[in-house]
Amino acid sequence: MISKVVLVGIAILCSSHCYAQKDPYRFGEIPAEDLQMTVYPEDSTAEAVVLFDFGTSHPIPDYDAINLDRHVRMKILKTGGLDQADVNLILFRFAGNEDRIQNLKASTFNLENGKLVETKMPKEAVFKTKINKNASKFTFTLPQVRVGSIIEFTYTLSSGTAINFPSWHFQRTIPVRHSEYWVLMPRRGNYPYHLRGQITPVEAPPVEQTMYGYWVKAHQWTADNVPALRREPYMPHSDGYMSQINFLRSSGPWFLYNQELLDLPEFGKAPEQATFLDPIVSSLVKDTPDTLKRVSLICDYVKKNFSWTEVEDIFPDPLKEVFDKKKGSSADLNMLLCAMLLKAGIQTEWVLLSTKDHGPVEKDFAVWSQLNYMICMARIKDRGYLLDATEKLLPFDVLPTRCLNGEGLIISRTDHGWVRIGSRAKSKTTITATFAMDEEGQLQGDLRYTYDGYEAYAIRKYLTKNDSAAFNKMMHEKKLWQVKSSQIQNSDDISKPVRYNNQITLADHSTTANDLIYFNPFVTDRMEQNPYLSEKREYPIEYPTAIDKSYSVQVTLPPGYAPEEIPKNMNLVLPNNAGRFLYNVNSLGNTISITSIFQINKTYFEPAEYLHLREFYGQVIAKQAEQIVLKKKP
Repeated sequence: MISKVVLVGIAILCSSHCYAQKDPYRFGEIPAEDLQMTVYPEDSTAEAVVLFDFGTSHPIPDYDAINLDRHVRMKILKTGGLDQADVNLILFRFAGNEDRIQNLKASTFNLENGKLVETKMPKEAVFKTKINKNASKFTFTLPQVRVGSIIEFTYTLSSGTAINFPSWHFQRTIPVRHSEYWVLMPRRGNYPYHLRGQITPVEAPPVEQTMYGYWVKAHQWTADNVPALRREPYMPHSDGYMSQINFLRSSGPWFLYNQELLDLPEFGKAPEQATFLDPIVSSLVKDTPDTLKRVSLICDYVKKNFSWTEVEDIFPDPLKEVFDKKKGSSADLNMLLCAMLLKAGIQTEWVLLSTKDHGPVEKDFAVWSQLNYMICMARIKDRGYLLDATEKLLPFDVLPTRCLNGEGLIISRTDHGWVRIGSRAKSKTTITATFAMDEEGQLQGDLRYTYDGYEAYAIRKYLTKNDSAAFNKMMHEKKLWQVKSSQIQNSDDISKPVRYNNQITLADHSTTANDLIYFNPFVTDRMEQNPYLSEKREYPIEYPTAIDKSYSVQVTLPPGYAPEEIPKNMNLVLPNNAGRFLYNVNSLGNTISITSIFQINKTYFEPAEYLHLREFYGQVIAKQAEQIVLKKKP
C-alpha cells in the first residue's frame, strides 16, 4: 500500500482538488451516431467495441489506500459480443485489508421506437465468489443486452492491499476507440512502470497539482483506435501480450520475501510444527531406503488421500486443518507434501510460480501478486525433482501443464533463487496397425493406440467422467470403419501407458479403377489442416508440451497385386532440432510398411521462427496426403 509517511511528509500548499483528470463523459449522454452504429468503421468484423474507457488512480492518504475510478461505455454489434455484458473483477485480501468495489452504477441503453430506453442493473445481478483465501471474483451482468445495445458502467475500486497503482489495459479482445488512464502519484516517491504490447500509448508530460491537499504528479496515457488482440493458434496467455501499463514498485527484493515466508508459522515453520505427521511418514518409508522411491511413495499418499479444490494459491492453511478436511488448495496440498518429504529426511524446498493463465513473471520486480501457485522441489544428489500433489492421474514427477510457465521462485534457507519449470513428459501417441487388403481394396485388421505422458493423462481424465462406451463412441464416430472389438488397458495404472486395441474393417478407404487400387496409408490421425495460415506472425508460439506422434502401418497386399507408385521417403528437421518429421515406406514381398514420426521438441518459438514452422507443417500435410497405387500383375 502507499506509505502514509510519504504522503504526510509532503508539504501542504493548498487544498483544492485537481481537475486535469476529471471524467469528460456524462453517464447516459450518448451521441446519436453511437446509438445508430451497426458496424465499427475501423474494424467491420468487430463483435463489440469499447467506445471509451476512462480511469483515474490516486492515493487516499487518510485510509492508506489507492482508489481507481473507472467509467466504461461499449457498443454491442453482433451476437458474439453479448458476453461483454458480463464484467469480472479480481479483489485481493491481505493482512486484514481487502479490496472493495464502491459506487457501482451500470445501465443498458437501447433504441426502442426511436426513443432511448435505459435499463438499470439490479442489485441481484452482482455476485462475489471466493477464489482463494486471498482473492475473490466480483462479477456483475448488465440487463437487457442485445445486438445494438450500449452498455455503460462506473465504479470505484478501493484497494487497501496494493503497493502499486492498478494496471491498465489499453487493448482488449475487441477494438477500443478511446482509452485514457490518469495516475496521480505522490510527488516524492518512486513508482516504476512497464509498458507492454505492440500498441504504445501517448504519454503526456506529468503535471504537478494538488489532491486532498497534497502535491501529486498527474500522469496521463491515452490510446485511440486500438485494434482488437486476435488470438492466434498456440498463442501464449493473451493477456500478457495486450498493450498495457503495469506498475511494479516492490516492497523489497525477492530474497527479503524469501526470508519473510520462512519466518511465517504457516509457511516456513509449518513442517516442524506438524508433529502429527511423524508416525505417518515413518510408517510409509520405514522399509524403503531408496530416496527417489520414498519421494514417490509420499507423493502417491498425498494424491490418493487428499483432493484438490481447484484453488490456486501460494499461502496454505494450517496443515492440521488440511489433513482433517482431506482437501485443499495447491498451496495446502503441496505444503503437506513438502512437510512429509522433509520429515522423511529428503531435502525439499518450496517453489512459487505463475501459472499459464496467470501470465508471465517480471523477475526484475519483486511483487507477490505475480505468483499464484506453489509446488515442491525434492533434491536428490545433483538433481531437483519438481513435484505437485494436485493431479491424481499424473505420475509423481510430472507437473500439470498449467505450471509449465517459465521459472519459479525457490523458497529456501540455503539456496533461494529461480528454477526453470520444465517437464520430462511429452504428449505422446503411438499408433500401430496391421491390415490385410482384399481385391476390392477393403482393409481388415488391428489398430492399436498407445498413449503416454500428457496424452495418457488426458485419456484417464476423460474416463473419470465417462464410461468406456462413451470413449469408444468418441474414438470411432465419423470414421469410415466398422469395429469388431475394442479394449482399453492400463487406464487405472498411471505408471504405464494407456493402450487401446481395436479390430476394424474399412470398406470404403480405397478406390479401385480397372486393375488399380488407390489408398492412403493413414486410416486415422492424418494431419490435414495447417494451424498456421497467416503469412506472418506477431506473437510467439507456445505448445503446452513437447509432442511425439508416430504412426506405423503394415499392409498385406491382395493376391496378384504389386506396388505401382509409392511415396518417396522424407526426413525434415527444423533448425536446432526444434521439430522433426520422418516418413519412410518399405515394400517387401507382398507387404508395404509405412512409418511416420512427427515431433515438436521445444515448446516455445519466437515469431521469427514462424515461417519455418509453417512450412514444416505444410510439408507434413502434403506428404501424409500422398497415396499408394497398387496394380494387378498381368
